[in-house]
Amino acid sequence: MTANHKLIATLAVLALVPSRPSAAQTDVPGRIAIARKELIIGSREDSERQRRPGYLAGRIGQLRDLIRDEILRQLNGGQWKDSTLLQNLAPALTKEWNGPLSLIHKQLNGADLVIIGYSIRHGPSAIPDSTVVIEAFRKVADRYELVDQTGEGLANSVPKLEQLSGPWTNEIWILAHGQQTGVMQYHERVRIYSFDGQRFKELWGHEPLRQATFEAEKGQVKVMFETEEDLQEMVLTLALLPQGPMQISLLPKQ
Repeated sequence: MTANHKLIATLAVLALVPSRPSAAQTDVPGRIAIARKELIIGSREDSERQRRPGYLAGRIGQLRDLIRDEILRQLNGGQWKDSTLLQNLAPALTKEWNGPLSLIHKQLNGADLVIIGYSIRHGPSAIPDSTVVIEAFRKVADRYELVDQTGEGLANSVPKLEQLSGPWTNEIWILAHGQQTGVMQYHERVRIYSFDGQRFKELWGHEPLRQATFEAEKGQVKVMFETEEDLQEMVLTLALLPQGPMQISLLPKQ
């Protein structure tokens, strides 16, 4: 066998040996933790760095990509249940500050869908801001893939997701609400979204509501809150109609 033939044979054998994942690939949760810490301002240097044009948006985008890779890794990693998926994702998505982590898993129009909601904190360590991420993943053949994302209307809050009993069988309706960051009094941001398996659509929203609580019932949502002027307790009732959520009453709480 000539030297060239030996080289070709060696290369062929090496091609059959599975390559080991790099340290960067196997320690995604660690990279996520480091990226999260870089978004929190704890010194003058941190503050100056975050004021650079494009820095914050770029770092948040990189972190979202890392987190999405971790979500897809776990979705495509084998058998899981909703409870175990949440448990396994929590260390990477919420460990640093114990924020809400939401999961909605549903069969819709013949497809397996997973919707995950979480927040990314950034800014001053004492009172950080929050970027809200809501992403939908669909199983195609035997692999999950990202379908669509939303959450901009909930900026600077720490919301959780609740599935509603919407009027359409070919859509998922979602109530998303959570505490607003950066304010002295307790206020909640709130949005209602639909998801048809392809796209999110914002159906209803409201300005932040003081001391808000929510009750989701069949065909309607009740929002209890205090007025800003005289702290009167009110109840806003929304009917979940085919044309969208519609306010049907706004009354003092009995």
